[in-house]
Amino acid sequence: MKHSIPGLILIVCLSTLLARPTNVPFFAGNGQMFVKVGAMGEVSVWGHHSSLGPGDGTRATNADSPVRLGVPRALSAAAGNSHVLILLADGTIIGWGTNAECEVGNGNPGKPLKRWERLEEVRKPVPVTGITGVRMIAASDKISGAVREDGTVWIWGSGNNGLGGNGIMEPQGSTVACIPVPRKVEGLGQIRSLSLSQTHAIAVGTDGSVYTWGMNGYGQLGDGTSTHRARPARVEGIEDALDAFAGGTMSAVVLKDGSVLTFGINSNGQLGDPLTNPSDDSKRYKRKPYKVPGVTGVVAISGGPGHIIAQLKDGRLIGWGEGYHGSLGNGSSDGIFPVPVSPTGLGPVVAHYKALRTSFAVLADGRVFVWGPLRMNTGAGVLAGSATPVAFRP
Repeated sequence: MKHSIPGLILIVCLSTLLARPTNVPFFAGNGQMFVKVGAMGEVSVWGHHSSLGPGDGTRATNADSPVRLGVPRALSAAAGNSHVLILLADGTIIGWGTNAECEVGNGNPGKPLKRWERLEEVRKPVPVTGITGVRMIAASDKISGAVREDGTVWIWGSGNNGLGGNGIMEPQGSTVACIPVPRKVEGLGQIRSLSLSQTHAIAVGTDGSVYTWGMNGYGQLGDGTSTHRARPARVEGIEDALDAFAGGTMSAVVLKDGSVLTFGINSNGQLGDPLTNPSDDSKRYKRKPYKVPGVTGVVAISGGPGHIIAQLKDGRLIGWGEGYHGSLGNGSSDGIFPVPVSPTGLGPVVAHYKALRTSFAVLADGRVFVWGPLRMNTGAGVLAGSATPVAFRP
């Protein structure tokens, strides 16, 4: 799910939240390294990642058992491919990671970087430079973002793909300078939530508007074209949005009436169109918002590679798209499901969080269920992952 403060869709996201219940843990991750923010604000990290350590100052990349970090009280977390951000209760952000594209955001505002320059890697949480009053955070591959209490959006990290929202559009891997400290994104109204992918961004305004920017080769910006755009623009026809999710090549928006709009690629049914056809471009792409048939009562939305999971008003979860590695929780490890399915045996939840293909769901009685890829020591042995929800105690 996301969280805003208090609240992810997610979130999250990869990450945004709309109404995080009190005394409920928050989960985030990148599919290999996972983060738990406990109900009292404590932070634990575990997982296996080739270059991202657990934030304890070491280079350890294998941690089956959670590592407890001694950080101030936290509210939520967000993770990119090789970095982690933690939102603290005082409205500031700390983070660590490889920093290959300045995604930790700990640069010196008085020292602009040249095209080839990058910040040094960070193995222990450090403050993100110069940003306060934050209520939600987001992260994806080499990019980070935040929404402040005043509704402004700030971005740092990779300067490629137009994700900075600053008019610079250069392809991934080019030598454009990264963004070493948070920079305000201009051209937006007052924003309530933000979701980032490795190719584009989507933001929901407090007035129900939706803004997108970044790459658009699959129509993921929802403007009816395949033209990339390095500055935000409103998505026409959406006036009552509640929440949104940016996947790598698609987008999803929840409306206040509980329906869901999607746009982008539909190669594996991730837009919820049962007529998907990988060989027919008219059915493979939707460059303008498409209303997912039969889906109602949604209050929050999240997703991962090629799939979506939505939380309904009554707490139930439904999902559609790729079920690879058990990401939909319906018992399939390789199926495609353009029509919504539910995680097997899972009833209503109070919170749901996404970490690429891994899901975490918290029940009203405090139990946590997980499905998809996962590796951690549960005490009864190492849990490698599951195609259906299983209980665990992180």
